[in-house]
Amino acid sequence: MNRAFRAAMVAPVLTGLAVGQAAAHFVFIVPAESRETATVVFSESLEPDADVDDSPLAGLLLEAATDTAPPQPLKVVDTGEVYSVELPEAVRQLRGRLDYGVMSRGGSEPFLLVYHPKAVIGDPFAKAEEAHDDGVQLSLVGRPGQARFVLRHDGKPVADAAVRLVLPDGSEEELLTDAEGATPAVAARGQLAAWARHFEATPGEHLGEAYGEIRHYPSLVVDVPGEGEAAAASGEAVLTKTRMLPPLPEAASSLAAVACDGWVYVYGGHISPVHTYSTEGVSGRFHRMSLADPTAWEELPSGPGLQGMNVAAHDGRIYRVGGMQPRNLPGEEADNASVTSAACFDPAVGTWQPLPDLPEGRSSHDVAVIGNTLYVVGGWDMQGADGGEVWADTLLALDLSGDSTAAGAAWQVLPQPFIRRALIAAVADGKLFVLGGFTDSEEVSQRVDVFDPATGEWSTGPDLPGGGFNGFAPAACTIEGSVFISVADGGIHRLAADGSAWEPVATVSPRIVHRMVPLGNDAVVLLGGAHRRDNLDVVEVVPLR
Repeated sequence: MNRAFRAAMVAPVLTGLAVGQAAAHFVFIVPAESRETATVVFSESLEPDADVDDSPLAGLLLEAATDTAPPQPLKVVDTGEVYSVELPEAVRQLRGRLDYGVMSRGGSEPFLLVYHPKAVIGDPFAKAEEAHDDGVQLSLVGRPGQARFVLRHDGKPVADAAVRLVLPDGSEEELLTDAEGATPAVAARGQLAAWARHFEATPGEHLGEAYGEIRHYPSLVVDVPGEGEAAAASGEAVLTKTRMLPPLPEAASSLAAVACDGWVYVYGGHISPVHTYSTEGVSGRFHRMSLADPTAWEELPSGPGLQGMNVAAHDGRIYRVGGMQPRNLPGEEADNASVTSAACFDPAVGTWQPLPDLPEGRSSHDVAVIGNTLYVVGGWDMQGADGGEVWADTLLALDLSGDSTAAGAAWQVLPQPFIRRALIAAVADGKLFVLGGFTDSEEVSQRVDVFDPATGEWSTGPDLPGGGFNGFAPAACTIEGSVFISVADGGIHRLAADGSAWEPVATVSPRIVHRMVPLGNDAVVLLGGAHRRDNLDVVEVVPLR
């Protein structure tokens, strides 16, 4: 809410209103289906309460936000039956404040009661629904089926707060916010309403009456689209019906994941806001979950905090190579460095063992195993705040047939006919497929390169499908000899048997810097990633056509 708007707020004159009414009822803004008007109610639900005096709503100060114009004030009109407001074209969000007045309850110290109603018009996850940096407000983040309500005060998260959710069928559910001010994921779709309370120990005076604290009651009304609803309305492909597994222990992008012996293993990743880097912004936690009984994540021995790396599996072991590790503390200038270290985890022993160091630091790369050889492809060497970066132009190989942790084991350096990072690799027919990426000319690449270890030769495959951004940080895996890729626009595609084209097999919500592993012969599991400004903890089973 802009500061000029807040400064202009004047409380309504309150007469004949009981404290109990204020305590049990909340201000909701309910947009009409036509999006031309909205109703403002003072109620326990989204329906007007005929037994409650709603005249204070005349003092509600309300503004509309659009994608392009500055916020504009709106007038709330008493129609005789309800309070209503006409909406301007292209409105995305309605935000208001109602200073109800100073009161006390049961002899308690007087407090100022303030309502902060908000409603989102259209897509509740669109960029315009980002939180503003002032006031107390509820916002929605995530995606349909995995939505989270976030409570903030002046841009800072409010932890351990109760958020009351009103579901489309009229039932209610109470959720508790975490350290980031976010509730657990909500699967419900349709028109959702929520309200929360936040008490601020700030004394003051309002209309000549002193108070000892401010009691804030923010509310939010959103319409979460059903499966395929938003896509169908815009002419896009209908989303594939998916199934959610237990979410990742922490929301992460640029993480590592691999399936091995009936388990899916995940390591580390970027856990701070997008484009924010520090020693606290990356994770070194290591977990696994049974694919046969996916009910919970098991924590395994951790390692260094890293992002921009991946893991590969061979002979029951998990191999981790390189990655990026910030060296600056939170709030300091970013000082990101790629590491040379590599390690192997044996589930039978439960410990990490070091592998030979890489010839140079490498991150934003990928790894894969063909036969008994571990390959590292693409990426760059970030050399800190003052060192710049050096793009990798070689393929690295490590022989795993002997003791790769022993002294004398070393990486072999092979030619690589491209320079790209933010790519992904997959193995099929004994060959290494290198898919997409980002070039040193700052261009997203749709290119597919194929390496044949038997001949040492490189060739090219069909470009990745879809929009120009689809080559950036995709995810890939192999099922029964076929390469599958998940790209930025949400499309999942399979490389045709003759290698000539990509065939669409599913459509999910967009994401990048995520991972994908096979689940049997007819499904994949998508893990984590990022969408717009949010890291994801989503673990989603996608059936394949």
